[in-house]
Amino acid sequence: MEASIFKDIIGKIFPKLAKKITEKVNDKEGEIQYEHKKYLKKDFSPDMKFESLSSNTSIVAADVVTLDSELTLKKRGSYASATGEIPKIGMIKALNESMLQALKNLTARGKKEAEIAQKLFKDAVDSVKGVQERLDMMFLQALSTGVTLVDENTNTGEGIRIDFGIPEENQLGAITKVWTDADATPIDDIENVISKARSNGHILKYMFIDKVTYNAFKLNAQVKAAFAGLMKINVDYIFRVTNEELQNYLIQEHGLQLIVINKVCQIEKGGKKVAVEPWEKGMVTFTTTTDLGTLTYGELAEVDHPVAGVEYSVVDDFILVSMFRTNNPLKENTSVQALAIPVIDNVDSIYLLDTNEATASEDTQTEGDANYLYKTVLYTKASVVTGINAARVIDEQVPMASISQLDATLAKKINSLSEEGVALFEAELVAV
Repeated sequence: MEASIFKDIIGKIFPKLAKKITEKVNDKEGEIQYEHKKYLKKDFSPDMKFESLSSNTSIVAADVVTLDSELTLKKRGSYASATGEIPKIGMIKALNESMLQALKNLTARGKKEAEIAQKLFKDAVDSVKGVQERLDMMFLQALSTGVTLVDENTNTGEGIRIDFGIPEENQLGAITKVWTDADATPIDDIENVISKARSNGHILKYMFIDKVTYNAFKLNAQVKAAFAGLMKINVDYIFRVTNEELQNYLIQEHGLQLIVINKVCQIEKGGKKVAVEPWEKGMVTFTTTTDLGTLTYGELAEVDHPVAGVEYSVVDDFILVSMFRTNNPLKENTSVQALAIPVIDNVDSIYLLDTNEATASEDTQTEGDANYLYKTVLYTKASVVTGINAARVIDEQVPMASISQLDATLAKKINSLSEEGVALFEAELVAV
């Protein structure tokens, strides 16, 4: 590696440019808005490892006792974590001989230094944004599925898979119909998730949804009927519900702030650009907070061991940008590297709703008979009713079941049960 042909310009402008690039990737108005920057806090890791903490602190009300009385020892909260090594992210771009000749001609014609610098540093700006795009992809994938998966379809090089451990009981499906079905009941599905979270001591406040699923949600008949009920007007007068009206409905009726994710990233593989939607389509994520974790980063070895002739600058605390010249053929190279990963914390209070999947309703029921199909086995409807009511010892929020109720109604109740409730329910089942 050799010093750049434009060493004097780089040495003069590079430090200032780093600051400007940092501003561009930190939600400056008019620039790209990166989702991971809205919901993650930067956290430096000296050992270059990340740790996703999930705490079940079990905050309970303090006892009220008389003076001189002993206090009862309470159980401490439990902690779980997902750990691993921070992966390296990076790319390199180069100005070839024809491009360098064009810059040389600009210099010969006495063009302003700022104009030359703009063309010279374009690769640095684009590459830093490229790192932020990759971090956005990883974050949105993790938030929508609980897993960051960088595979051969979206990456050149070795893939990684990181499971942040969202509890299985926090991952639910639609109760009766998938949301693409005209008869879907998304309001029931949302209430089911809220009820499930409340039974675990979590008050959900935010609902993340992708743009395509949101559009279907907006047009759903049950959503329109629920909105009409709130407004106390005939549902026949509701042609469409606006974004603002839907936001107000969800806040007033369910205490949820709606956050629509509309993100498409470009990746390059084999010289071809491909559009990728990082949010898993059809997944709806519910959280208790917008403080969702950390952007954990480390320091590259090259920071402490710079290569002679290479010009360096650090952008946004963790992205190392370097510029240098190589020959055969002559190139001006811009390299961007980072050790960083989005880390989702407190996953025990995150709930995922897969609107592409129906749960108990997948069993085809025959309404009006004395049987009920559960997990491919036919049981007496009477025992199903007994089982649901037995589970209410734990799941008090589930309404009483009766033999006169439709199978679809019983399915909703079954899907509202906790793991402990399901165990009590299944213990009462009697096969036909």
